[in-house]
Amino acid sequence: MFSKCKTCSKFFEIKFEENIVDFTIKIQWLQWTNNNGRSEKEESEGTVKSCVQHLSSLIQQYLSHVFIKRAQSSLFEELKEITDDKKVLPQVDYAENFAMDQQDAIQPAYWNTRMLSIFTAHAWCGANNYSFALVSDNVTHDKCCVAVCLNNIITKLKQYLPDLEEIVFFSDGAASLFKQRYLLQNTTRMMVEHTLKLS
Repeated sequence: MFSKCKTCSKFFEIKFEENIVDFTIKIQWLQWTNNNGRSEKEESEGTVKSCVQHLSSLIQQYLSHVFIKRAQSSLFEELKEITDDKKVLPQVDYAENFAMDQQDAIQPAYWNTRMLSIFTAHAWCGANNYSFALVSDNVTHDKCCVAVCLNNIITKLKQYLPDLEEIVFFSDGAASLFKQRYLLQNTTRMMVEHTLKLS
């Protein structure tokens, strides 16, 4: 997947580039680009050669992404298989913020819509599974909110599973929410507070 071995280092050239009949033909292709923080589909135009060169520049990043995604997915499936009343695997994430609309609201109410956030979790616990949806009017999704939500989930899981020893949290890996130093410090605090192994 990283094109480092002798077998695969020229794989793109052998399987793809060598099968192209004419590099000079003009073509059009669509591609997702990031413009000012927004993803947009743009149409590009050029020769087959320029398109292949562009694709070749993206292939390494794509292969690395696919490898990491498959490794994470494989680990997640393995962990699900070994869960029980002592070891639990919750998958956690924030849902999109929801607008609190009223069906028959007056027009100015449109500009004063209140928002709420939902922190979702599903915990695999062997034969039993538990789902959580923690609703809050705090829509910041910051480290403090995440810590409160995780603490709430841990407390509930301990009530449901008195023999609980270990919790392995899985998330989408957002750096601002889950992969940052404050949450790691809070995790060590929660381990002591709840006498659990957390990761």
